[in-house]
Amino acid sequence: MEQNKEGLIIAIIPARGGSKGVPKKNIKLLEGKPLIAYSIEAAKNSGVVDKVFVSTDDEEIAEVSKKYGAEIVYEKEENKDQFDLTKESYLQYAIEEIEKLGIKIKLIVFLQATSPLRNSEKVKEAIKKIYEEGYDSALSVYPTYAYFGEVKEGQYIPFRKVRQRKQEMVPWYCDNGALYVIKRPVFDRVRNRYGGKIGVVMMTEEDSLQIDYPSEWWLANQIIKRKKSKDNFD
Repeated sequence: MEQNKEGLIIAIIPARGGSKGVPKKNIKLLEGKPLIAYSIEAAKNSGVVDKVFVSTDDEEIAEVSKKYGAEIVYEKEENKDQFDLTKESYLQYAIEEIEKLGIKIKLIVFLQATSPLRNSEKVKEAIKKIYEEGYDSALSVYPTYAYFGEVKEGQYIPFRKVRQRKQEMVPWYCDNGALYVIKRPVFDRVRNRYGGKIGVVMMTEEDSLQIDYPSEWWLANQIIKRKKSKDNFD
């Protein structure tokens, strides 16, 4: 793909091997398709992402990802320790490796493979937040009306001082981990997945499901099966 002067919109999906909750989950079939494929296709089908990269230390994940149209950033053995710190370390490493290929990046789309229910329309919406609404970054959230609090010395201290009916409550918004978009210079400045003027992309709590355990895998499978029957899923 020919680059313009501003650079490309790049999607980065971290997908290491060695999952303990659901063994080999990134390439395990979820309703007939490898888990990693849902995130690759969400980026590619958005129609606005120029290149999709999977960052991995696992050859099986790499081969499956290539079949679905992703390019691979291989994690070097000497860099592995830094990846246990934060997801930002994944991003920083992948960005540096991609730019070594002579690719200029203008926008980073960060997708977690554990969020298969985030679709291509949400990716497109997040990118529009940057270029049509003037945000520096964007992330996906879902509204929650839950009652939260903290425990100090065994005592529960609610954040909401008055217990209200749901229809009377102003929601809080939970960062669901599914989708982040950030301008390349802003990432350099804040060293975070989002920063500057931050836009939001709304998702439902159901679609915000992250897969870390077998029960979540089962639930995601049921949701995708239902969505397919309604013909409204990528």
